[in-house]
Amino acid sequence: MWLSEHLDAVDPSRAATLLGDLAAAYEETPRMIANRAAQIAAETAGDPPADRLLDDLSWSTQSTRSFGAVAQNYLVLRRLGHSHASAIETLHAALGEQG
Repeated sequence: MWLSEHLDAVDPSRAATLLGDLAAAYEETPRMIANRAAQIAAETAGDPPADRLLDDLSWSTQSTRSFGAVAQNYLVLRRLGHSHASAIETLHAALGEQG
């Protein structure tokens, strides 16, 4: 699978599961999500591991259905010096959670 080649060799079946979870939460196709995820992984140089990144970005927000918007906000936070955990916490606080 293309994604596993670009995301720290995530097991293809695990990648498919993670992409399915993300596609259920967001409006983009799994392919678009995979492209964005690969961009994030490249910029963050494997911090966190790709499977954790995808898992942590998989939630239904209250204010957006766009994975692209979430991904861009995540990268901005990381560029500002936030750790992965801090960026995820900030996103959850700003975008809310359904459920």
